[in-house]
Parts: sequence; C-alpha cells; structure tokens
Amino acid sequence: VVQVQLTWVGQADTPYAVSLADAHGTVVADASGTTAHGRQRLSLSVHQPERWYPWTHGTPTCYTLTVRAEKEAVSRLVGFRQIDISDRFLFRVNGMPVRMWGANLMHLDTLTNCYAPEKMTRILDLAQLANCNMLRVWGEADKLPEAFYEECDRRGILLWQDFFLGCSLYSEEEDQLSLYRQEAEMLLRTRKHHPCIALWCGGNELYLAQEYQHPEAPVYGEKIIREVFPEVCARLDPHRLYYPSSPCGGSFANDPQCGDTHGYTHLWFVPGRAYPHFLSENCRVSTPTWQSMNQMMTPDELWEEGTYALTAHHPCEIPESWMKHTPNEGWLKLGPVEHYRDAETPQEMVYRVCAAHAEYIHEQVGRFRRGRAPWENSDIRHTNGHLLWRLNENSNVISFGVVDYFLQPGHAYYEMKRCYAPVFASVALDDHAGIYLTNDTTRTIAGTVEVSLFHLVKNERTHQMELPFTIEPDATARLCTLDEWGQIRKEQIVCVRVLDKRRTLLAETIQPLDIERRLPYPQQVGLSMIASADTDTLLLRCEHYARCVSLHGDGFEPLFDDNFFDLLPGETKCIRVLPSPSSGVIYAETAYDQTIVSCQWDKEKEK
Repeated sequence: VVQVQLTWVGQADTPYAVSLADAHGTVVADASGTTAHGRQRLSLSVHQPERWYPWTHGTPTCYTLTVRAEKEAVSRLVGFRQIDISDRFLFRVNGMPVRMWGANLMHLDTLTNCYAPEKMTRILDLAQLANCNMLRVWGEADKLPEAFYEECDRRGILLWQDFFLGCSLYSEEEDQLSLYRQEAEMLLRTRKHHPCIALWCGGNELYLAQEYQHPEAPVYGEKIIREVFPEVCARLDPHRLYYPSSPCGGSFANDPQCGDTHGYTHLWFVPGRAYPHFLSENCRVSTPTWQSMNQMMTPDELWEEGTYALTAHHPCEIPESWMKHTPNEGWLKLGPVEHYRDAETPQEMVYRVCAAHAEYIHEQVGRFRRGRAPWENSDIRHTNGHLLWRLNENSNVISFGVVDYFLQPGHAYYEMKRCYAPVFASVALDDHAGIYLTNDTTRTIAGTVEVSLFHLVKNERTHQMELPFTIEPDATARLCTLDEWGQIRKEQIVCVRVLDKRRTLLAETIQPLDIERRLPYPQQVGLSMIASADTDTLLLRCEHYARCVSLHGDGFEPLFDDNFFDLLPGETKCIRVLPSPSSGVIYAETAYDQTIVSCQWDKEKEK
C-alpha cells in the first residue's frame, strides 16, 4: 500500500489524479478526485509488488508516483521493502540477512560549498565499484538534494541518514528545540518515501564528544536526540528505525559490544574492539595519489631533506612541510608505517603512508568479514557491518578519504574494494594460520580452493595444496590451516585462489608472512603491459614478484577496475579501463623496481 497525503494552496475544488507506475512504465494503481479542505489522504493498493533490494542482494525495483493537479505534476520514486535491524545491528531486508559494507560520505567541496551532480555520480560509481551497499550521510556534512536520494534508490545503495548535529554541545532552550523540530520535520517529509534510507540517526558523536572532551559534564543537546527527533520520527515515519547518536549504547558510548562503534584505536584502547557488532566509522590517514600530491603542493613542500625520520625532535612520520596539509592531527592517525622501509624520496613517502593505510584495511576488514575469533566453535559472525571513514575528500588535504579531492582512488580505496568483495578469501595469521572464505552472496557456492606459498628469493612456489569446499550464503568457513607444512620461512607469501566448479576465479588474496620492511622484494621484476582498447583492457605480466603495481595515465586519469595490486610471475592480470578514455599513454610501475613501462591507448585507432 502506498499512502499519499496531498496538500495544496488555492481553490478547494481542483481536480487531481494520482498514479503509480512500475519500472516498465505500466500504471499499476491510480486514483482521482476533487480537492477539498486543503488536504486529502488516499491509499493505492498494489497486488504482488516487486520488492526493492540493495544491489548486492537483488534488484532495487522502484515505482514512480505521479500527482497531477491542473497543469502541475509532481513525481517521486518509491519502493516496497521491509528492513528490520536487530540489537546486534544485523540488517534484514525483506527477511534476508544483509551485511553492510560501505563508507561515510562527505560533502563534495568545501571550496565552493556547491553540490555538483557530475562529482556525485563519479563518487557513487566508485562506491559501487568498491562493492559498497551502504553509505552514511554524515551528520556534520551537507544536506543533499532529492536527486541524490533518487539516484541511491535506482542504484540500490542503502543510506544511514544522520540528522545534522555533530560532535558538539547544543542548546536545549525552547526556541532552539522548535528549530530542531522544524528541520527534522522538513527532512522526513521530503525524504521518507525513499526506499534507500535504512534508518534515521540523531547525529554524529554527541555522546562520544562528551566522553572524550568533558567526561564529567552533562550531554548538552541530549533532549534533542532523546525527545525531539524520536517524537518526529514516531509521528511521521513510525516504521523506520530511529537511532539516537552514532555511536551510543553499552557501558560507554563507543562500546563495540553494544550498538555501533567508531574505530579510534589509533588514540584509544577500546575493549572488545576485535569483533564489534557494527562500525559506523573506522579510519586511518593516507595521502592523495602521487599525481594529486603534485597538484596540491609546491616542489619545496613535497620534500625537505631529513624530515622523514621519526626522532625525539620530530615526533611524527611525515615531513614537516606536509603538516599544514593535514587536518585533525592526521599525523597521529596513520596506518602501521613502521612496517615499511624509511623513505628517501617523496614518492617513497607517499607509498609508505598509503600502503600502511591499505594494510590497516586489509587486516581489520578481513577480520570483520570473518566475524569471529579462530578459536570459536560457533557459526555466528559477530560483526555485521563496516563503514569506512571516509569515502571522499572534500578538500585538497592529507586525510582519511580513500578517494582524493581530484576524485582519484588511491591504495586504500582498492584494498577496500578487495575486502568488500561478495566472495572474500582471507588469511588469519594466528597460532594456526587459517584460510577463510566468506560468502555474502545470496547463493550457495562450491568449488576448489588453491593455497600455495611463494618464495620471494627462490622466485617459485615451494608448497601447494588444493581442496574442495561448499559454503552457504551469509557464512564464513575456515577451509584449512597451514599446519601440515610445519615451520615456514617468513620470506614467503601465502597465495589463495578460490575457483567455482567451472574453474572461474571467485576470489583471491595474497598475505605476506612478515612485515614489509623485512621482506626481500625483487628490484627487477620484468613487468610488461599490453593494451587492448577495443576490449577496454590491459594485460600485465612479470618475471619476478611485483610488489604494488601502480597504473596511471599521462595527462588524463582513466579509472581502473583494480590498481595498486601485487602480481606473481607466470600469471596474467587483466585490468578493465573504466570508463575508457579515447586516447593517451598509460604507465605501470612497481614499488621496488624503478623501471616504468607504458603503452599507447587509442580507441579511435582500434576502431
């Protein structure tokens, strides 16, 4: 049933018509009449409607509701779906469990403070390329237009929608409460019909800010999120979850074992952090891509000799000249840069910081996807979602975004994409190194898993095994351990390939056995690349293990479906170019080989 409330100004005897059309444009329900008393309520019943699902679990079927009166017409997208959320933050959409893997969305541009549809289209494209099925509209960001929500409806991207409060103290005087109420009513009246909105949240870090900054003080503004907002939601949108603040619940606001949590483990020890219910923020800092760094800094800023080392007189891991480009004390919030070799050039420093961010995502999200400790005998997955902080940068800075201000995805973006893959293979290097497979699709999967060890010095596989598997939807399984190989030299890489019964590659992962600064990665890898513009692909091969193959364009920046990846000798890596540029030069290089290979990309010539 679609419930419609019409409100109008003018003559009370105006004819109106309401229609509901399905995705093919066929009208499935309609009604008409004459206006009376300034307001009209009516219901449209649809027999066996097609349901709306997030794009990772089905088709996001939308219907179009159109209201006509005299010469005016208004249309809105609606959808039929039921969302239930357990106290452990497990979402069920139309009864189907859906783990939420996504990111926080920032406003687009603090330089203009203008909404740019073409930028948002690119960001939503990148979100889906990275396998995100949820985005959080952050409470300290922008009020987004109707077109944004309609685009998320069509794409099947669920939204965690904050009200616009964040990390501060707020007045509770009656005139202020009235303004908060009016703003909430406007947001709900204009947006509640969207199937993409999964929940309303009172704001960002109201309780957390009080605990961090004023632990003995009251939460000024608590009346807004505990009385005003929930009353508006109960009155105008009673079937959708209202959540007071992100994070909240438990013995402290950021308690990972009750409600949601924010991943500030770079600053705080958080008990229960290994397997939280749901992370609505989780962050580390990296730089923009090397090409973007050259646009945002002068040559003198890019590098000052002798400023890269961590010393008593320089207690941070990045050059002094980068500090003014880093808000929110970003130098304290880096990934495990200590795992990487000291940088002697600005390019090496960019690699060190970005690879550390990617490693953090690899380790953390891999654990969250598995969702349980290796010694647990249960099939329960404790972690039901992870929203990275954050997807996009809104200004030209060194910060948390995995897509920089120039809309270029970096190391951390592509690691997020790999870790959010619906079928995901991971390695847990605990007492008994375990090989895990996570299936977040809607179907049972069966096939073969291939596990091998690649020796960096010998340049060959030293151990291999193959075994069958079957895994149900919404499940994680430990397929095997590496125990049968006994002691293993640490200059080796664990390689996992998951194949279905037709030998189609479903998932793969690469896990070093030691930190990078101690691994003997080759400095001459024999990388080669062939372009095929007619099929929009690049083919890459190498003769020795290639650490972190990086692709970029000359004078143009094509989007690649994978980048900043490791490549094993003897394998051919096929990379799609999305969307394919008409012409230019594409370059490929690796982290430890100074040789740069290139190929001409010319679609017109291929045609």
